[in-house]
Amino acid sequence: MTTTVGELKGEARVLVRAGEIGAALSAYDHILAHNPLDYGCRLKVADMLARLGDAGGAGALYRALALHNLRAGHAAPALVACKELERLGQPTDDIVGELAATYAQGAPALAKFAARQAPVDDGARVPRPDLTGSEPVAAVAQRARARALDFSVYTGYPQQFLPLAFLSELPATVFPPVIRALKLQRLGDGDLVIREGEPGVAFYLVGGGQVRVFATDSLGRQTERARLHEAALFGEMSLLTAQPRTASVQVIGDADIIEVGRDALAALAAEIPTLGAALDRFARERLLKNLLATSPLFKPFNRQQQMDLVRRFDGHEARPRGLAGPTARRRGVRRDVADQQPADVGQRARRAPVDDPVPGTRLLSAAGASVAGDPPLLRGAERAARGGVAAGARRQRAGRRGGRRWGARRADTDLSRAAGIFARVARRRLRA
Repeated sequence: MTTTVGELKGEARVLVRAGEIGAALSAYDHILAHNPLDYGCRLKVADMLARLGDAGGAGALYRALALHNLRAGHAAPALVACKELERLGQPTDDIVGELAATYAQGAPALAKFAARQAPVDDGARVPRPDLTGSEPVAAVAQRARARALDFSVYTGYPQQFLPLAFLSELPATVFPPVIRALKLQRLGDGDLVIREGEPGVAFYLVGGGQVRVFATDSLGRQTERARLHEAALFGEMSLLTAQPRTASVQVIGDADIIEVGRDALAALAAEIPTLGAALDRFARERLLKNLLATSPLFKPFNRQQQMDLVRRFDGHEARPRGLAGPTARRRGVRRDVADQQPADVGQRARRAPVDDPVPGTRLLSAAGASVAGDPPLLRGAERAARGGVAAGARRQRAGRRGGRRWGARRADTDLSRAAGIFARVARRRLRA
């Protein structure tokens, strides 16, 4: 009689909730015996050993897993094992140091493309084990620990690794304190990581398992938007823009979630100036990627052209009209973009104060578009991200003269015209 790996893992979760730790450990050991590449089951074995009070065996396995996973290209699961070691009160300096050397910004092993182990097939069939608890728990624990510590099935490690979202934006000098500031959540089936409508106070990295992203309409109907797996980053846009969460994220099966909190980062940035610069760069890049996916300005371009355009964006400091300080420079299509008079991309436009009510806003500008403000990642919700095109001031005046409804129609018209002009001028520039 057989069952699938996924079904057996589900049975193990039920056994854990019922307090049958020995039977659950036997299930995970059985899976590992038939699929020794399942590094997630190795982590579960360590969890079961910790629940049984074998702190020494659990610690040895967490350490071995952390080092194995980071060398195998699975940095997020390595972080999970590292944080579990911290919970046991064991030192992690060697693991954090190797993580920084391998995955920090500028690490020589980082690459755009890298090979690593394919995800485990939870649909694979395995013989059904005996989970009645007839075998002594101590014997099961000894066998499972020995099997989980045996990595001989792995014949070698890759030489190149994929960057880890957010963390690979950090220089090696700030990597260790940030790792220690991360929080680990071990969540079960159906648990909510974030809830739609709530304020964003953190963003998250999937350390293992699976979550689903869904939105709920006014009638209570749910629309699933995506499913996220190991190393996926989510929740950052609400934090960066200081807007409420636009979707909920719920665990499927079980998942390990790594939390990056704003307050923790703010405290670290106050002590480490280079961290603030790294966070600013991360925020700009995430906002630009979101802009690529949502703005009509970029829809006429293919992926390569979009990336070429993004590389032309610069950051500028701006203050409200009437305050002394830096001003925003718009490059490329000038303010007369709203009047359908394109200028050559790359031509320097005149300096002009920006009508922005938020003090100290950083603008991202390229080809005539002021696209986003400085995210309140470290400063709180009062500095919301802002967006628009070069015709934004004109749209505001139109709304005040003719009422909100007419102004909204005019705004749509201006945006459509600006998008068309932007596309034509940018295409000429890309061909040049």
